[in-house]
Amino acid sequence: MNNGTEHAARTLDCPKCGSAMAPLSLEQVGFEYCSACEGVWFDGTRLPDGAPLENDKALLADVARTLKERQGDIQAFLDSAPFEMGIKDTEGRYLLINRHTEELYGRSNEDVQGKLPSDLFPAQDAQKMIAAQQRTLDTGEVSSTEAGDGEGRWFLATYFPIRDWQNQVTGLGGIGLDVTVRRQAELKIEQINTELEALVEERTQELRAAQEKLLKQTRLAMVGEITATVSHELRNPMATMRSSLFVLGGLVERGNDRLDRALARLERSLQRCDGIIDELLDFARTKEAVLKATMVDDWLSGVLNEYEGSGDLQIDRRLDADGACIQADHERLRRAVINVLENACHALLQQTQNPHPAPSVVVSTGIEDGRLFVSFIDNGVGMKKDVLDQCFEPLFSTKGFGTGLGLPAASRILQQHGGEITIDSEPGEGTTVVFSLPLAGMV
Repeated sequence: MNNGTEHAARTLDCPKCGSAMAPLSLEQVGFEYCSACEGVWFDGTRLPDGAPLENDKALLADVARTLKERQGDIQAFLDSAPFEMGIKDTEGRYLLINRHTEELYGRSNEDVQGKLPSDLFPAQDAQKMIAAQQRTLDTGEVSSTEAGDGEGRWFLATYFPIRDWQNQVTGLGGIGLDVTVRRQAELKIEQINTELEALVEERTQELRAAQEKLLKQTRLAMVGEITATVSHELRNPMATMRSSLFVLGGLVERGNDRLDRALARLERSLQRCDGIIDELLDFARTKEAVLKATMVDDWLSGVLNEYEGSGDLQIDRRLDADGACIQADHERLRRAVINVLENACHALLQQTQNPHPAPSVVVSTGIEDGRLFVSFIDNGVGMKKDVLDQCFEPLFSTKGFGTGLGLPAASRILQQHGGEITIDSEPGEGTTVVFSLPLAGMV
């Protein structure tokens, strides 16, 4: 045993003369013999002088009874405690436990004697107990730790050293106090704190989103007012330019190629300006949409027929919402469709510079959960995440021309129809745009 408690290694001093005593060769640990004063001692008490102890059977029997009585007194003391108590040797093995401990764990003294904490408790909790026991053995001071029994019960284990009459540590005393209620309360508080933190974070995110939405709406309103004013002011000079161009075209001599090309460029530029103004006005409109019952597949077929895109663009139609009816403002919803097709056309023209399948757009319709879905899927260059995150921001554009209002305008138009627009895109994988609209009925 540690700390000078191994019987063969004990070198105790005689209480009477102070000389070093030697252990007797008896099975009962604790007998010491002083050769100087020829006295036999047991646990700090000098035994009567007489024949050699090894041959005095009566005396041995008397000592055995004394030991048994003392052990009984110790057990009675332990059993009187209303909490867990026990005694261990210096290796941490159980020697005695009280009745309260037996009843609590359903184990008798005989069941636990000689066993270590690792034999009775979960590994992690046993390690805590062993570490606390070792601190007491190393320092000779009281130490404590909290541990569990693996069945939902928690206890505070406190260990203190047991010393003999020579102040040598011969074992450990242990006390266990049930702290399950407190521990459960702490765990509940931790759970509540975690849930509260999550709730606060959720509400904070909602508040930030609401703030961003408000700022965005304010910014959109300001942009709308500016664009409406600018668009209106541009209409008049453009009308003058168009009429002057018409007059000029009638006055000049035909057949001059350079002049004809210049006039054609002017006309295309005016048409482009008209398109930009239309986008600005579409984005700036705040009047309620004029809705009427619309057969989606028939109406969409007409819009696709009218669309003038790139000559290389192939539109694959998969209109599967036959009989589906929605409430729609034809002109505004048409503008949303055209804006998406224009973006698809631009993406497809970009990818023609590299080997790539023939550019195409798949336009499809379908019904799910009482809503109508219109999908536009192109096989263009796709978008990076940073571009995708900003595609609905007003005035944001990756083109060298345009206003950056096409998709924001389309989103606003869908909102006016009680719907929404979503975009999914990966670089090199093309882009998918989906309109979701409330279904008015089936015909």
